[in-house]
Amino acid sequence: MVYAADGIKPVRAMPELDSGRLARVGPGEKLFGTGKTVPSAAESDTPEWVEVFLPDDKTTGWILAVDFKEESDPAPRPLDEEFFVRSCLTVERELNADANTAPWFVAADYLIARAIFETGPSAGGMSMTGPMGPLALTSTEFKDFLTSSGLDLVKEFGSGDSRLLLAQIFACGYAMSKTARDFSAASTARSNAVDDVDVPSYLDLFLAYLIDLEAAVALSDPALDKSQTLAQFGFSSATISALSARSGLAGTKSGTTVSAFLKNASEVLARLLDSAFDRIKTLAADELPKIATGVPPWLTIARSEQARPVSETVNADRIPVYFDAIKFGNLNGKIPHWCGAFVGFCVKTAGASLPDGPARAANWKTWGNRSFPLGASDIPLGAVVVLKPQDPKTSGHVAFFEKFAENRKVELLGGNQDDQVSQKPFAITEISAIRMLAEDLPLGAADAFDMTKAGVKVEFQRYGDLIVDRFKRAGFNTRHQLAAALANSIRESGLDPMAASNPPEKSFGLFQCNQTAGVGKGYSKEQLMDPDLNVALIIAEARRSRSFVSASTLRDAVEAFVKYVERPKDTAGEIDKRMNIAGQLLGA
Repeated sequence: MVYAADGIKPVRAMPELDSGRLARVGPGEKLFGTGKTVPSAAESDTPEWVEVFLPDDKTTGWILAVDFKEESDPAPRPLDEEFFVRSCLTVERELNADANTAPWFVAADYLIARAIFETGPSAGGMSMTGPMGPLALTSTEFKDFLTSSGLDLVKEFGSGDSRLLLAQIFACGYAMSKTARDFSAASTARSNAVDDVDVPSYLDLFLAYLIDLEAAVALSDPALDKSQTLAQFGFSSATISALSARSGLAGTKSGTTVSAFLKNASEVLARLLDSAFDRIKTLAADELPKIATGVPPWLTIARSEQARPVSETVNADRIPVYFDAIKFGNLNGKIPHWCGAFVGFCVKTAGASLPDGPARAANWKTWGNRSFPLGASDIPLGAVVVLKPQDPKTSGHVAFFEKFAENRKVELLGGNQDDQVSQKPFAITEISAIRMLAEDLPLGAADAFDMTKAGVKVEFQRYGDLIVDRFKRAGFNTRHQLAAALANSIRESGLDPMAASNPPEKSFGLFQCNQTAGVGKGYSKEQLMDPDLNVALIIAEARRSRSFVSASTLRDAVEAFVKYVERPKDTAGEIDKRMNIAGQLLGA
């Protein structure tokens, strides 16, 4: 969607006539739309305001639709990869916060990998290739998201929002979770599993996406004869032809064995996930969990148990101790699958909390306070790793990460690995989740700034630490950039994450993200009051502003943040007020 100006027209900071002007465009000059609109009236679907990219910039502004003529795209605008990656991370966070998502969690690295697979196989090659975007979102997926997800956030989107990048990512995230849920239902029914649910791996989900759910479930059967050919397995010639046309799968033939096909698909997925994590680490490092160095106490305990040693034939009386630690109940003389009990024993003994039902491997997908991308090249030592079922009568396997092994494998320390406490390698694409504990707030990060002098209440100053820490990790390391960001949040909310604007404005949280037309569109009030999400949304916007990224003085940084990130009506007046706060922070 491209908009050609009918005369000399302004691009405004917000969809309001009295909002600050960001730029002027001349007759016939064309601007790319983002897909975000604000209706002219509640009863009308015709947009009055349209969000567009400023000429030759990643920054966005608003135009009146009546002043422009919508034209066909002469060529797709290259995707802002950083914004896309950050959006995937926020969608992961928000969908996984919904109580109904667990244990079928959404993973940002999988979504990014899907985009690379569909529209950008080479680094930096992703582009907006049509109305359904870089993820190749289907109309069925989007309709299902709007009508069947039951998510509160759906009310933020309408049928016309399929061109909005954020809506596309939410829809694909929901599709990932739904596929996982459907896979669990079908796989558990097939295996008559003792536990409640069979949680699929990334490879299972990839196969369901490549072929269909029924085939993916059949291919995941531990009892499957993998020496048979794809034709013998039941793949039609049309399916095989479609697979061979896919990137990395050109060698797929009717005579290819199931084992060879699964190995190839696993390698393709692993490369995609590696590429996805590289993008996260390069473009949004501040979003990755900050993990303390050293050996976590639960891993030390696990290592001591391995040294005993413990197996179902040696020191077997130690295994019931693991179940006692998690209050499993009477074993009735029979030892069930005990990987979850072992992990639970180690974590509980170390003084950390347990998930509900820790004996069941799949329940560890909810443990801790952070997930970690599967393609990560630096999984933290002692992270809890959940695998797809290795046995048809379990919901999966859970153990602690020790190190990377050869041939794209991870070495895990766990219980019930070959009936003992041991270290064993597993294929990385068999992983369902990586979970860990990470510090919630980086206390002391903002000690260089005098928040008391700037009027911040003591109980809210820890959120200043959060802001400074996240902005530093996003690459904003100068004192004037950090002071500008902190001053803006203080002016907007006093660093109160629960702050809300006066009606009818709908702005919430640390930076008062606006639901109507600002970066808060598509998020609920409760979501915007989550400090992590609120700061992440603002960092994504700040990273898009070349003026703020390149600001060399405090005045430049404050002006850029006010004009291009916060966008208040009284731009000049607010710059002066925030300069004053920044001066107080710096002790001036």
